[in-house]
Amino acid sequence: MTSNRFFYSGGVVRQSLRQHGWIGLLYLAGLLFTVPLPLFMSIGTEQPRIVLRSLFGSSYLGNDLQNIILFTVPVLAGAMLLRFIQRKGSSDLYHSLPLRREQLLTSHFISGLILLLVPVWLTAGVTVLVSTSAKLPFIFHINDIGSWALDVSVLTIFLFVFTVFVGICVGQSLLQTVVVYALLLLPYYLSTMIGRFLEHNLYGFVQGQETIVRYTNGGEFRSSNNIWQSLSPFMRIMQLPQNAFSYMELLAYLGIALLFVILSYGLYRKRLVEKASQAMAFTFFSLYLRQGLCCAQCFFWANIFMAQAVRGRAGRYSGISLALCWVISL
Repeated sequence: MTSNRFFYSGGVVRQSLRQHGWIGLLYLAGLLFTVPLPLFMSIGTEQPRIVLRSLFGSSYLGNDLQNIILFTVPVLAGAMLLRFIQRKGSSDLYHSLPLRREQLLTSHFISGLILLLVPVWLTAGVTVLVSTSAKLPFIFHINDIGSWALDVSVLTIFLFVFTVFVGICVGQSLLQTVVVYALLLLPYYLSTMIGRFLEHNLYGFVQGQETIVRYTNGGEFRSSNNIWQSLSPFMRIMQLPQNAFSYMELLAYLGIALLFVILSYGLYRKRLVEKASQAMAFTFFSLYLRQGLCCAQCFFWANIFMAQAVRGRAGRYSGISLALCWVISL
């Protein structure tokens, strides 16, 4: 009773787990398919033993599929769990319950974290069991599995919390998903466009992508030269095979996620029930959304023109696309 009265509603948590439990099963199946299953299938194969630097970066473990799962499932969970405030019927039903809004939001936060974090650590446990086989052709330490689970957990929490925050600001699930991916990719496109513009118009400027340091023992260390690209979680995940997360980065992601949680509670307290199914839940966000989507479209098309068009025409085409997008948004 105490938890139901002051912190969260156990009934809402159980209902969310029953209704959206398929998301956790999908996440578990995807992680099992990309990490421990390839290790298990490699047992007994006649090949020289290979040292795995990371469970993120090996082509033997389905790295591309693992990245796709990390990109999509936490965002999907945030969008599905927030549908109760974006659909007219469910919004009226939930807000008519004798529960405070803080209890409703806390219950859905707890449900989402259970659906997303339990599969990660179950996958880590299964990977530990598989790694005990003496016939495994891969060499890695149990600390690598713990580091993988910690990194995936932090990224999952950040993407889920950020999606919930965006879902409180908007009123449609599809628009919520579009805004989430646009904002997460914005630092990458912004830095890329600025770099290519300077490279095209500033004589002597060269945009370096990364620094590679090769050691005498055959190993190498890679680091990105563009800190703005690293601010995009998607681009940062792509860099994990060469450049692992530091503890400061993990703390930064957790701190930003905590900030989004606090903002979510504050905005949800002021959100009107009548805003369900509308594009924007807050009027003052409408202008920023329209201009932001326009800006994202400008960066996208200008990036394509700058990369593929003839060098003498790239600046003109990107400028034309930029002007057209701003005119359309007016």
